[in-house]
Amino acid sequence: MKLFFLPVLILMMAFSFAYEQEKKDPIEARMDAAMHDNPSTAGMLDAISVAKREWDDRMNEDYAKLKNQMPPDEWSAFIKAQKAWIAYRDVQIESLGITYAKMQGTMWLPARAHAEMDLTKQRSQFMQKTLELLTER
Repeated sequence: MKLFFLPVLILMMAFSFAYEQEKKDPIEARMDAAMHDNPSTAGMLDAISVAKREWDDRMNEDYAKLKNQMPPDEWSAFIKAQKAWIAYRDVQIESLGITYAKMQGTMWLPARAHAEMDLTKQRSQFMQKTLELLTER
């Protein structure tokens, strides 16, 4: 009986992994694939740098879309929030730099880069959700 459940469990795990990969944003999938292809510190840093640039590009594209879809009062408030987010991001990056500078070992370099990339990724995802919200009007 136990032997029956093992293949079923393995199959369920495989389907779960495939589903997670399918849900993953293309930027994340490309970054993961690049890090898998080159798992060195330099390779991971390159992959994260490319992903950060792609998240930033997507965020800028969504910013332009939001500008076209928001009425002036809403856009004005959004600009104010965006400027505050930029200030927050910059201070957060400075804080991350101080924290990670105290860590020993090269593994912390990609960890820091990923933490910094996540700030832009999260803002980009927020803008995507805002665009989705605007389609509900």
